[in-house]
Amino acid sequence: MTETAKAAEGAEQPWLSPAAALSRYTPAEDTSTDGSGPAIRRVRYGFRVGDIGLVIDRHKASEIVDDVPVRAIPNTPVWLSGLINLRGNLVPVFDLKALFGIAREQSEKRWMLIVDKGDKAIAVPVEGLPRVIDIGQRSAQLPPIPEPLRPHVHASYVDRGDVWLDFDFEGFFKALGGQIAD
Repeated sequence: MTETAKAAEGAEQPWLSPAAALSRYTPAEDTSTDGSGPAIRRVRYGFRVGDIGLVIDRHKASEIVDDVPVRAIPNTPVWLSGLINLRGNLVPVFDLKALFGIAREQSEKRWMLIVDKGDKAIAVPVEGLPRVIDIGQRSAQLPPIPEPLRPHVHASYVDRGDVWLDFDFEGFFKALGGQIAD
């Protein structure tokens, strides 16, 4: 190798312009069944409450927090665990296991799933981290659903053998809030 070639090999290459970089992009091979273009997977995130799989609304922000102290509120239903302070916002904690009558194991690791932002945020204790759910295969019929949730479920999906319920998140928690106010 000549000295000029060695120098050129070690020299930094100039950055590409954004237009040049984008023009180098080659899309993935066509994986659709009809040949019309790339197959698109329709996915959302889901979490489990006992054996019930719930899909998070695609328009809602969500995050997981750990080790947040919950402050109880006197004279409220058992399924309203209390409030947490999330970056200066008070967020209500709804224990869906208690609401649905599902027994809780003391050894369970619990995270808080926070859904939405600001004064619309709610927290739900979950046993595991949310997972990606493929919502491409809609279930022909709804499985048995706990009574408080039933009027708010509008679809169910099957992903890897598990059934996941798509429900009106905002309507469901507004209805729960209305029960507290009564």
